[in-house]
Amino acid sequence: MSSARFPYDSTTALQVFTEDSQHRCTDVVLQVPPDPSTNTPEASELEHWTWVGDQLISRVVTDGADPTVVRSEATYTYDADGTLASTVVDGYSILPRRTRTVRASHDGVADYVVRSVALGDGSRWVESLELGSKTPDANVVRDGKLTPAARLRWNDSPACRMAQPPRRTSHRCQFERTTFQISVRWDDPYVTPNLR
Repeated sequence: MSSARFPYDSTTALQVFTEDSQHRCTDVVLQVPPDPSTNTPEASELEHWTWVGDQLISRVVTDGADPTVVRSEATYTYDADGTLASTVVDGYSILPRRTRTVRASHDGVADYVVRSVALGDGSRWVESLELGSKTPDANVVRDGKLTPAARLRWNDSPACRMAQPPRRTSHRCQFERTTFQISVRWDDPYVTPNLR
């Protein structure tokens, strides 16, 4: 077990990481202390990682006080060569923050999707969709209904991939929060957008 602290609003949050016997991250607990100046209560969440061999298959975030309350779930699929082929995120992390609006939580329907296909020239076609976006430029079917979405499409060539930050090769728990740079690190399941 290991831990790290990082700034969170006007306080400092604590992350506690647990690994299995194969040194793969299994649980990440995030704890935010109460803020007496705003009467914001203490908050916590548990993120559980599920593995099949060396591939991360899912990350499920639940309320720290009530693990039956699922806040978000990210699931991953891989192609035959082991490259991440799709990421599907249902729900959003909703720890209290004065600086953001709470988005929809886990409801069994995708809120964010990124998918990729290998092309014959060694590049990959990649598309990301944030469903229900406030700045839509596409319409997609979500849960049987036409839904606005922000869509990005690009070709990830081998040369572009070499210019990107390196992918992690360790299964050890990572001391960084989720990121918005999915277009840069789309093929790294440790990096999942925490959409707000």
